[in-house]
Amino acid sequence: MSDSSQKIKLLTREEINTSWWNSLILQSNSPLIYAEAEYLDFMCPGWSALIEEKTNTVMPFPVYKKMGIRYALQPPFVQQSGVFTSEKVTEEMLGEFIIEAKRNASLIDLHLNYNNVFLDLPVKTNFVLDLNYPFNEIQNKFRRDLIHKPLNAQVRYFNASQEEVFSFYEMHSLKKTNQNKRDILNFKQLCNFFEKSNRVICKKVISKDNQNLCMALFLRDKKRVYYMLSSSSEKGRETDANAYLLYELIREFSNSDLILDFEGSEIPGVKFFFQKFSPQNQPYPRFLSNRLNTFQKGLVALHHFLG
Repeated sequence: MSDSSQKIKLLTREEINTSWWNSLILQSNSPLIYAEAEYLDFMCPGWSALIEEKTNTVMPFPVYKKMGIRYALQPPFVQQSGVFTSEKVTEEMLGEFIIEAKRNASLIDLHLNYNNVFLDLPVKTNFVLDLNYPFNEIQNKFRRDLIHKPLNAQVRYFNASQEEVFSFYEMHSLKKTNQNKRDILNFKQLCNFFEKSNRVICKKVISKDNQNLCMALFLRDKKRVYYMLSSSSEKGRETDANAYLLYELIREFSNSDLILDFEGSEIPGVKFFFQKFSPQNQPYPRFLSNRLNTFQKGLVALHHFLG
């Protein structure tokens, strides 16, 4: 083990200065919104972090304890975390953080970020689209029939409010997900916080007779627009209204120094839909570690059985 791995410390949220942390994330080579201190505060309250102070390299590490077991699981609405640094991420660096993570939790299931693709870890799909081009150039790469249905249906694209988007989502999509009411409430509060700094984008598509067909909520930082939440009514799905919403959003933000982050999916139908926009796949790894003993595994199984 190298000396640097000995210097990686586990700090609690109370020991982490918010401004210092956010500055490191923004200056890193993967400045993702999910790693900002306030984002973590809302989505995994009481989070901790692994920190190597000499190089200012950090890793959000939401470690908790239940039934005497220390565990770290990927928080809801946090697609990627992992190691963040302004230096080049190396296999050795990532390996040292993984060693420390294993020391501090017996059960780990975390998503690292797109600059952490090492160690033969399994990867997940994430599609991104560079918006720093004229819309005509971006559009030329779209599947040709992308918006035929919505154009024929004469749908229209408008701004929406957060309240509209969440209400529509809860009506049409929430039951189809594994999200619970607490996750949604935390995410709503996060969006309320970000709205104060104009970092929330809400859009909707309506029919020619003014029915809501689909709605979506995006978050943004200085680099990306993140496709966080979307839902469609039955009529919206029939008319491919969601394709039109994304088409118009891309038009709106084209020629900007931004990336549209589709957030990816392993579901074949969703993956096929995103690929109609000709995005690039920017995969990110999943880090799994289960060092539970037989007794602990029994406790976990019993906990799940009892709900």
